[in-house]
Amino acid sequence: MKILLLLFFIIVLLIGCNSNLARIESEPTNYPEGKLIFLSKCGGCHGFYERDHLSASGWDSILVPMQQKAKLTDEQKFKVLQYLKEDKLVTGNNGK
Repeated sequence: MKILLLLFFIIVLLIGCNSNLARIESEPTNYPEGKLIFLSKCGGCHGFYERDHLSASGWDSILVPMQQKAKLTDEQKFKVLQYLKEDKLVTGNNGK
C-alpha cells in the first residue's frame, strides 16, 4: 500500500512538471537562448517555475545562489535573467 501511494505521488509530480514544461516550451520569447539555458539547466532539481513566479528583483536574488548550483557562467546567468524578466522589462511590471 505504501508503495502504491508513493508511486501515485511520483506520477502526480511528474505530470505537474511536464504540463508546466510544455507550457513554458510553447510560450514565445525574444530571448530564445536564455530560454534554452533555463530549460536545460534550471529544472533538474526542482522543476520549472513560470516567469511570473517571482518579481524581477526576486529573479535577480534567486539567480545568485542558483548560478553556482546550476554551473552557469556570468553570460548564461545574464541571458537566463533576460528571459525570466522579459515581460517585466517590456511592461514595466516589476511585481508578480
